Amino acid sequence: MTKYYFDLDKVSSIQLKLEEESEYKWYDEIKPQRRYFLGLPIGWTEGKIEGWSYWSDGEDRTSTRFFDDYKHYRVDLVNKKIFYRPRVTVFLGYKDSYTSYFDTDQEAQVYVNEMIARSKKDFQVIIVK
Repeated sequence: MTKYYFDLDKVSSIQLKLEEESEYKWYDEIKPQRRYFLGLPIGWTEGKIEGWSYWSDGEDRTSTRFFDDYKHYRVDLVNKKIFYRPRVTVFLGYKDSYTSYFDTDQEAQVYVNEMIARSKKDFQVIIVK
């Protein structure tokens, strides 16, 4: 765990990014099938494991465990979707910033609201869709 202590007056901007669906898609297993030439079996087609793939053709599939190491993903196994978690990035000048990840959009919004309430600044909101 890392703790960040900073002067709220040094905050130049706060970015709230709500949860959104990622580009990863679920692909079911493709079993190898017999190949034939002139009615004679000549081998097998290549099978593919079930899993998640970033590519539209389903190549380079990976298991669900792959996403356990990344805190910015949320895996929904019921609906077979992967989401980017809600996150808040606080910018402290030109390059300095930190990002916090949350489980829900509401938690992230509360975090931003509390930070703005404690600050002496008047933040303007721009919504980009």
